[in-house]
Amino acid sequence: MAYEWLNGLSVPNDNRTITHAPWTGPIRGDLRTVATNGHVLAMVPPQDWAEPGEPKFTASVEQVLAFTDWTPLLTVDVGTLKAWLADILPPPEAKCSACDGTGMEKCEACDGTGEFECSCTECGNEHTSDCEDCKGKGEWACGACQGHKRTKHYLRLGRGWFAADKVALVVPHLPDGSAVLYQKNEERQLVIVAGEVTVLVMPVRMGSVDAPQEVRHEFSPAIAA
Repeated sequence: MAYEWLNGLSVPNDNRTITHAPWTGPIRGDLRTVATNGHVLAMVPPQDWAEPGEPKFTASVEQVLAFTDWTPLLTVDVGTLKAWLADILPPPEAKCSACDGTGMEKCEACDGTGEFECSCTECGNEHTSDCEDCKGKGEWACGACQGHKRTKHYLRLGRGWFAADKVALVVPHLPDGSAVLYQKNEERQLVIVAGEVTVLVMPVRMGSVDAPQEVRHEFSPAIAA
């Protein structure tokens, strides 16, 4: 089955039916098969194995694409983009070094005990109460990885920042050759057109200062050349 990688974008249990499976419908005047997980969207030539999409699916995709400035921002070699992405991404088994991949850390409020001694004078401090910060668990989400258990990698492509794991869902599947990047200044969503494949990646909001366990990479025109 051609383009079977589109199934990797599906989220069958999501409450948005548009994400449940790849579907086919008219997009910007052409019949296309589309798959999305809400963060990344991919469009390819129509596939006979994909079911017809609902009209509201087509309207939703066209609305998103309407925010794109279709003036080329950057032309890149797909092979170079793939090699750059493969070089900077950590292996799947890589863990957050701050929490050793557990996604949790000791609650600082109660020092990991999950409780406080009662300050009530009537009981003579013989009772305890649950720590309100960690709800009595003695731990909370790791501040370094935000509970994701892995170091977070972000990519600067054009004018926006994107989660590396989301970009990695589609870039390895782009056909070899040249790809053109498009981007809307206000939204910064990224559209990559490579041959008969079009992908859209939604940006993430980034702070001005690097956070612990957060790695940022920038794909510059010099790399693309």
